[in-house]
Amino acid sequence: MFLNISFSGYDFIVLLSVLIISLSGIFININKNADKNNILFESDSASIKLFRFLIIAAIIIGFLIYIFRIDIIKLNYKFIPVLGFVLFFVGITIRWIAIVSLGKAFNVKVTIIKNQKLHTSGIYKYIRHPSYTGLIIYYIGLALIMSNMLCLLIFVSASLTVVLNRIKIEERLLTKHYKSEYLNYKQQTYRIFPFIF
Repeated sequence: MFLNISFSGYDFIVLLSVLIISLSGIFININKNADKNNILFESDSASIKLFRFLIIAAIIIGFLIYIFRIDIIKLNYKFIPVLGFVLFFVGITIRWIAIVSLGKAFNVKVTIIKNQKLHTSGIYKYIRHPSYTGLIIYYIGLALIMSNMLCLLIFVSASLTVVLNRIKIEERLLTKHYKSEYLNYKQQTYRIFPFIF
């Protein structure tokens, strides 16, 4: 482990990647809040607060670790950042496809809006929570762009913690609302990653 403070052209690319993720999250949090008059059920508890806290903390800590060149294992292979950029863009794309395809039904809080139907087409035909799939993938990508194993541990730990917590709450509400329709859907799909989980 060593400490070396510098800011190169590549660091600006890393910063831009962090800003893309951050602005995407801010946009979602501002624009994806259902009108209270349209909410049929809400079961958010404190999951949105935990989500925001852990993700923001992970981004800040991860970027500082990267800038100060703190690491436990060096990832000095040229293909690592390339793989990182691929995963970053794949993750962002999956997340936004999931968000856009749900339309008004996508909400930062765990809610069911009035007249909401269970969405089981497109990417949702295979994965129940594709927006979280995208989120995990682009955080792995960001860590690989940084070529930093410590950032990888932080980003994966934070994203899995918030995602698994949210999925538990969401699936409880969806099962309560859609009953057997959702239970059947669960049997035909994967939570986050096809053929894995």
